[in-house]
Amino acid sequence: HLGRDMLSRVIYGANISLQVGVVSVALGTVVGLVIGAAAGFLSRAADNVLMSIMDAIYAFPAILLALALVAAFGQGLVTVMTAIAIVRIPIFARTVRGSVMGEKEKEYIEAARAIGQYEFMILVKHILPNIFAPMIVVTTTYFAAAIVVEASLSFLGLGVPPPEASWGVMLNDGRRFM
Repeated sequence: HLGRDMLSRVIYGANISLQVGVVSVALGTVVGLVIGAAAGFLSRAADNVLMSIMDAIYAFPAILLALALVAAFGQGLVTVMTAIAIVRIPIFARTVRGSVMGEKEKEYIEAARAIGQYEFMILVKHILPNIFAPMIVVTTTYFAAAIVVEASLSFLGLGVPPPEASWGVMLNDGRRFM
């Protein structure tokens, strides 16, 4: 209705959606990896504190927490990516924690301790490479979910500002013509 080429807007909207998916999932994965590895490898007290914080974040529905964060910090692409990453951190942290706790009880970890390797090196060289399989699965699963959350926020007017082409903004614009 404004004389815009819809195909080019859909393609440009895909660029924004993929960018949001990649950045938010990468940020959530890195932070979740650090928190989950610390919780799974350090003492029981550190595990309880870190996982209590993750449980508090995870208690909120994902779209509602992302909506609240974007409403509090203002709309924009960086804010949306950060909000989606914060929402997904507990999932990544729980996955890493469970995998680390399973791996640290294995015999090759005991052998590494017996030969005198430092705990940090055991975590980095032996445990983390063996937990990437579940992390890849969780990362690819939540990549698509991040795109849906961005489109939802943009549809509601809290995502990418309306002159930009985003799939959620385009859906909101086309809603009047249905």
